[in-house]
Amino acid sequence: MSVLDKTDRDVAPFSPESWSLTHTQDAPGYRPEDARPANPGILHVVESFAGGVAAAVHDYVRSTPHLEHHLLYATRADAPLSETALLGFDSVEEFERNHFKRVRQVRRVAKARRCDVVHAHSSLGGAYTRVAVSKSEVTIAYTPHCYSYEREDLSGPKRAAYRAIEWMLAWNTSVFAACSPREAELSRRSMPSNSVVYVPHVKPRGRGHTRRNSPVRTVLASGRLGAQKDPEFFAQLSETVQATRDDIDFVWVGGGDQEIVDRLRAAGVRVTGWLDRRAVLREMAAADLYVHVAKWEGYPVTILEAVSAGLPVIVRDAPSMEYFPEEARVDSLDAAARMISVMDDASVRSLQHAKWAEWTAMNNTANQLEALNSAYAA
Repeated sequence: MSVLDKTDRDVAPFSPESWSLTHTQDAPGYRPEDARPANPGILHVVESFAGGVAAAVHDYVRSTPHLEHHLLYATRADAPLSETALLGFDSVEEFERNHFKRVRQVRRVAKARRCDVVHAHSSLGGAYTRVAVSKSEVTIAYTPHCYSYEREDLSGPKRAAYRAIEWMLAWNTSVFAACSPREAELSRRSMPSNSVVYVPHVKPRGRGHTRRNSPVRTVLASGRLGAQKDPEFFAQLSETVQATRDDIDFVWVGGGDQEIVDRLRAAGVRVTGWLDRRAVLREMAAADLYVHVAKWEGYPVTILEAVSAGLPVIVRDAPSMEYFPEEARVDSLDAAARMISVMDDASVRSLQHAKWAEWTAMNNTANQLEALNSAYAA
């Protein structure tokens, strides 16, 4: 069985021949106005084009060069775009500010670009898309990048409401292109009759470990500063460890709310602010250990970036992390501090990284291409 045999029903992979009859002059009843681009078109609908979601979308584009990729996006004030963030797409259009206008915009752009697939990303992108177009018109692929009802900062009634909304919208979904095994499992629960494909993220090509020859080790975390990533846990971890040791630095790669930035810095953490992906990988390559402290997740691209940079990884023992190595999961602040001490031994760090490298071996372009072709052909 293939590592990508994750669908609830068989979906034929994409092949150029499968499109030739319906999209060329040889098709019965062909009209010039029905002509489509030479390659199937994918419209990516992204309400928050930043961080791991932006990195994932760029990987999807790189993995499927045989397809046309169009982007309809919005930004966040606390996550500015890099100079290269919008490169690589066949067309790019920014969302309008009003939710109702955004729904109409999805329909207009999908029609104008004659897209065969609308790939919706995250909760709002998924809502805009599945209200705007019908799966009887185009293939609707939906990647939640962590379901909104997983959020631990919401009340029980709000999470139940989000779950109900996802269930209703699932009726107008052609395929769930889940970014993690857990997300695939949750998608199957929401609508058992729907197709679900696990689309693995791609581990970036390693830069090699460039750590300076220094007695001081660096513990690094990354992401947007907000409730999901739980930077307070990292601040307390820094305070706990640095209370007894002066040979460990703590670094947070990313930015966000200034109050959180100030809290981290007061706890002895260096905050880099927002960096482009190359700069992020440079920071990781110079570190010694990556700690992922998020309370809930889809599948964090930063873990793959850290493994690619040669780092061992520690993760919070959250439901979204249950598919990762058990020995790398910690369930408390004290456990995380003890794990950092264990990592003083270079041989332990090496063994831990080797375990992660093996665990993430399937996160490659070939497997992502196979999965995307199956999802887009649903």
